[in-house]
Amino acid sequence: MLGDAEAGIAGVALAVGYDTPQALARAMRERLDASPSELRDDPARRAALLARLGRPTRTATDPLPLQVEVVSLEPFEVVALRNRGAFADLDQAYGALFEWATGAGLVESIIGLHGIPWGDHRDLPAETLEFDCVIRLDGELAVAPDAPLRRETLEGGLFARLRHVGPYEGLEEAVDGVLADWLPDSGHVLRDAPIRYDFLDDPETVPAPLLRADILVPLVG
Repeated sequence: MLGDAEAGIAGVALAVGYDTPQALARAMRERLDASPSELRDDPARRAALLARLGRPTRTATDPLPLQVEVVSLEPFEVVALRNRGAFADLDQAYGALFEWATGAGLVESIIGLHGIPWGDHRDLPAETLEFDCVIRLDGELAVAPDAPLRRETLEGGLFARLRHVGPYEGLEEAVDGVLADWLPDSGHVLRDAPIRYDFLDDPETVPAPLLRADILVPLVG
C-alpha cells in the first residue's frame, strides 16, 4: 500500500489496523528501522524489506521465543458457514457470510472474523478439508440465518494466545510451535475443543507479510 503514491499515510495506517499514522510510524521504526514516508520514497528498500518479511526465519537450530499469553475469554454468539475446499478459497465462504449480513441489514454490526480449522491444509486434499468461517455481530442475533449458515456459540474458557504475523497460510506452522515448543513446559494441558483463529486483517487490503491473526489454543482450566 505504501507503493501507491495516492494513498495517504493516515489511510494506510487505518487499513492495516492502526488507530493513527503516528502509531504505524512507531511500529515500523521499531520493527523495520524505517518510517512509512522513507519506505514510500525508496522502492528498492521497500521491496527488500517485503522480501525479507516474507521469508521464514524460524529454524530448528535457532528457534525464536514464542510470545504466548494465557487468557480467559467469554463465549459469544456467531454466524458460521462450513467451507469444504482449498484453504486459499475461504474468501468465497466469508463473502457469502457478508452477503447474508448485507441482506439482513447487519453488515455494519460485524465486529469480528474468526475461523475454526477441522484439519490441516498441509496434509489433507482440498476436497476433504473443512473449515468453519465465522462472523461475530455486535449484539444478539434476533433471527437465525437460513441453512447452510448456522447460528452457534463459540466456547469461552482458558486459551493460549499467540499473535501470528505473516501469510495466513502459515497459521498451522505457528500452531505447531505452540504445541511443540511452548505447551510441554507451560504447566498447562490441552482442552478437548477446537483451535480458533481470530483474523485481524483483510488479505484483500493488507500485504501478506503484515497480516495479523490471533491463534487460540484451548487449555484446561
